[in-house]
Amino acid sequence: ILSLFFCVYTAMQFSKYSRLPFSSPAVLILLAAALALVFLLSRKPAELTPEGRRALWIGILLLCLQALTINLMKALWGRPRYAFLSETGKTFIPWYRISGPVWSDDRLRSFPSGHTGAASVLLWITLLPCLFPSLGKKRALLTAAALAWIVMTMIGRIGIGAHYATDVWGGFGVSLALFELLKHQLLPGKKA
Repeated sequence: ILSLFFCVYTAMQFSKYSRLPFSSPAVLILLAAALALVFLLSRKPAELTPEGRRALWIGILLLCLQALTINLMKALWGRPRYAFLSETGKTFIPWYRISGPVWSDDRLRSFPSGHTGAASVLLWITLLPCLFPSLGKKRALLTAAALAWIVMTMIGRIGIGAHYATDVWGGFGVSLALFELLKHQLLPGKKA
C-alpha cells in the first residue's frame, strides 16, 4: 500500500509539472488511497480486528479532512507565495494576517502548505501495528520513516520558493492536529 501511495504521488508530481493531460492529479492519489483502504476494510472480519478497522477509518478520514481543511484555509487566508512576491515586487505578508478570500489564483494560496499537509498524512503508518500486530516493535521505525518523508517535503517546498517555513509548519500542524483528534476519538486509550 505504501509503495502504491509513493508511486501514485510521484506520478502526480510528474504530471503536474510536465503538463500532461490530467486536470487534477490529486484525484489520482485520493482514488488510489481510497481503493487501497477500501480493499483493506473489505477483508474478512477474522482477518481484521475492530481496532484495525478503526485505524483504517482514521486513514480515510485523515486523507479527506486534511485536504478539505487545508484547501479551505488556503482560500480564506490568501497569502501570496514567495515566488509571486519576488516576481511582482509586492510586500511580504505574515502568516497570521488573513488577506483572503482567494478562490482561484494559486499564487495567492500559500498558507498552509498543501503538499506538506498531504505528506503528513503518512503519520497514519504509525497505526500499522493495529493492522499487523507483528509490527508492534517497529513503531519507532515507522515514526522515523513518516517524519523523514514529511521533513523532506517541507524542505523541498521551501527550497523551490513555493512556501515560507510558516506555511509548511502550518500544513504539518493541520494534519497532525487532525490525526491526533481522530486517534483520540476512534482509538481511545491508544498510545502511538
